[in-house]
Amino acid sequence: ANEGSIGIRELLERGYLDVTFAPSRTPGATLALGAAPIPVLGGPGVGTAAISATDVRQGDTLTYRYTITGAFAPGEVTLTFAAGRFTDSAGAANVATTLRF
Repeated sequence: ANEGSIGIRELLERGYLDVTFAPSRTPGATLALGAAPIPVLGGPGVGTAAISATDVRQGDTLTYRYTITGAFAPGEVTLTFAAGRFTDSAGAANVATTLRF
């Protein structure tokens, strides 16, 4: 809904982050996740913030909600999804992705 971005204040106020996963661009590829991969928070601004180890799928979509608790400190925060955590029906594995805020 926010085109891939969120302000730190909004994130802290709502207490969760929605992530939508997608299959590769291979024609006809589909993605069926039993459970979404859990990202890792890092960086000097992580403070006491932690991301839930339990994700909640949003309906029948490929959007998963991760709860964030604690508080961020000043500085950059990274949110990293490790490579190879899931594959689509074409056999394409996800690549490592790191988001910064």
